[in-house]
Amino acid sequence: MAHTITVQGTNPTQLTAEYQLQYELTMNASAGGTVQPSSGWHVPGAALQITAHPNTGYVLERWEGAGNGSYSGTTNPVTVTMDEPLTQTAWFTVRTDIPVTSAIPRTCELHQNYPNPFNPSTTIEYLIPGHGNVRLRGFDLLGREVAVLVDEIRQSGVYAVEFIGTKHPSGIYVYQLEWNGAVMTRRMTLLK
Repeated sequence: MAHTITVQGTNPTQLTAEYQLQYELTMNASAGGTVQPSSGWHVPGAALQITAHPNTGYVLERWEGAGNGSYSGTTNPVTVTMDEPLTQTAWFTVRTDIPVTSAIPRTCELHQNYPNPFNPSTTIEYLIPGHGNVRLRGFDLLGREVAVLVDEIRQSGVYAVEFIGTKHPSGIYVYQLEWNGAVMTRRMTLLK
């Protein structure tokens, strides 16, 4: 884009300035991890992949985005579009799922959370009988994902993970375990 400027004086001069419109992407991370790319300027319409990198002992809780083209949710990595200045914040939380025992379960099971009802946190225990991709997520009753508690390959075993409800309103939530094609769902109640 070119812009002509006339400088007034005894000898008027015309100057031409060439510039390109750019929008700023501001990247932030809470304690517990880092984000890529770093903050910077980008041309309108640029599609950028952003990635959250949790430190050891942490997991990505969620992305919060501000601006048209930004992203809010739990997918990682994700692509944002520079339609205007954007701010992206990655929120990390301490990883709380730990192996409970080294015994090898015979079946895949999802136990009822305890305590239930709960405030502000509850423990969810699950068993997987073999190596495979494990995904444990929380949803509100409208089916909106509110938490990704586990999303990785696991060895067989008994595990427990903590669901922390401090950022969620009171209500009934559903948690769902997926492992090698098996899907199990249970309900839990958050009372504040």
